[in-house]
Amino acid sequence: MHDQIPWRLDWREVCDGKVDCWPFPIDEKDCEKLEENECELNEYRCLNGQCGAKAFLLDDTLSPDCLDRTDESIQ
Repeated sequence: MHDQIPWRLDWREVCDGKVDCWPFPIDEKDCEKLEENECELNEYRCLNGQCGAKAFLLDDTLSPDCLDRTDESIQ
């Protein structure tokens, strides 16, 4: 029997449409809730519903904070 080794995903790997946790795809569970949340006044709302700190808006195109990369594009 194999021992289970705990590991962590980068938050950008959660709800990205790709199952990273196998055989239990918990990283893709309840992703529709991202679209239902409310962002705080100091947060930016990504087009996919995710919230990110306004301080990181348009800060680094190589490392987006929104899963859909909308925090790094001018809309």
